Amino acid sequence: MLVIVGSVIVASGLVLIFPVFGQSREWMELAHVGHAIGAMLMIAVIMGHIYIGTIGMEGAIEGMSTGYCDLNWAKEHHDYWASQMEKRGEAIPNEAVNRFSDPDTNRSLGRELREAGE
Repeated sequence: MLVIVGSVIVASGLVLIFPVFGQSREWMELAHVGHAIGAMLMIAVIMGHIYIGTIGMEGAIEGMSTGYCDLNWAKEHHDYWASQMEKRGEAIPNEAVNRFSDPDTNRSLGRELREAGE
């Protein structure tokens, strides 16, 4: 969708930015309409993406801000990746991940995990 809508915006934008290349009034009007509809679609998709990535999906913002997610969340949203991490023994216990939400223990826990991995 991004490629199609982006192409419409680029093509219509070129028609609008270079009006001296012999486009008729009809083509300019179509370019305006296509550009406006494409931009509104793109803005709506971007706003939806931001919503789902922040408050629309529980646990997503914590994963993006800390770099860690609950194992149950990982299994629900990224089953193959979570199973690979469990097989390799790289999955961090849920209790340790939950401590990341506490700013006082965040830095010390990160150091503990790095030292445990060495």
